[in-house]
Amino acid sequence: MTVVALLVEPVGSQAQTLGTQTLSLTLNAAGLLYGFPNSLTLSKTGTVFSAYTAALSIQYKARTSSGGSASVTLEATADFSPAGGPSIASPPTSGDALTYTCSAATLGSNCSGTQTVSTTASTNVVSIGASTCTGGGAPCSTGDPNTVNVNFSLTNDPKYKTGSYAATLTFTISAT
Repeated sequence: MTVVALLVEPVGSQAQTLGTQTLSLTLNAAGLLYGFPNSLTLSKTGTVFSAYTAALSIQYKARTSSGGSASVTLEATADFSPAGGPSIASPPTSGDALTYTCSAATLGSNCSGTQTVSTTASTNVVSIGASTCTGGGAPCSTGDPNTVNVNFSLTNDPKYKTGSYAATLTFTISAT
């Protein structure tokens, strides 16, 4: 059997292959926090000196490398002001504290137990393992965005002076 190939080029064609290019892309580990309000109000229910509480839902996206990890952390970057009320750094009574618990993380593991907010160190909210990503199904989570609930509690010490007080909390996501 003989095969004959006939190549026909259109008259006037000027097509020419100049070469090929390789397109490269490096996807780095990444994280994004969003979807939470600029302010949160602690409020009291129940008995006269029951704790002040507030709930916050945080949305996040993350992608980690095969040997990496990611985390969402929290630190008080400014204590309550003005002076005379609650204090994160120097509570008026031993045991007074701004604390939080975490629940329902849809990617990674939420913090374990009760965490105490600090002005000198970040505390954990969510830990995310290696080779993990947001959305799209396997091998990623099906959630997009992912969420975690953070439930705050502040001791209601009778030593606090009446008035309005504000503190600044900074949430950070990091990924490798």
